[in-house]
Amino acid sequence: MKAYPEFELHKQQLLETGDYESYLMCFGGHNRLRPFLDILPRLNDRQFWELCRFVWQTDDFWKLLTFDGHIDILNHRKKLYELLRSTRSCRKHFISDKERSQLECLPEIINVYRGFNLEGFDDGFSWTTDIGVAKWFSERYGGHTIISGKCAKDNVIGYLLDRKEFEIVVDPQWVSEKVILKI
Repeated sequence: MKAYPEFELHKQQLLETGDYESYLMCFGGHNRLRPFLDILPRLNDRQFWELCRFVWQTDDFWKLLTFDGHIDILNHRKKLYELLRSTRSCRKHFISDKERSQLECLPEIINVYRGFNLEGFDDGFSWTTDIGVAKWFSERYGGHTIISGKCAKDNVIGYLLDRKEFEIVVDPQWVSEKVILKI
């Protein structure tokens, strides 16, 4: 890949000024994880969680399936999941105040769904409160399977609403009563 000195200088200036989100925007969605990992030592806890959300929501790891193969997707996901399991403080900054308020309106035990189509992808961090959204994700890549479960609101990392996916971000170890539904 040809390097463009002006672009590299621009990225360096963004790093020097602490504009980390703009810096990460310089990389394609499926290429943001590595630069995020590279800047971790520069980030305070609030920045970590805000940028972790940004990387989580803009990450397009499905492109890795086409270019780099199934193994790279699993390694990529593993690294994202390690970040979401971080014990850094200020986790509340993973979601907005509005999302936090909406999360508080949900019951203490939340019914969640996850659409998937590849073996090993049934236990991810991304779930939804809307079975229709789960069905869409399952069918998006030719699948026909949804898993339903329950999670305690206290275990939810985030409730992401800006894409109207009603996404519950939760460690799958905290999702219980899992049932596979064929659609």
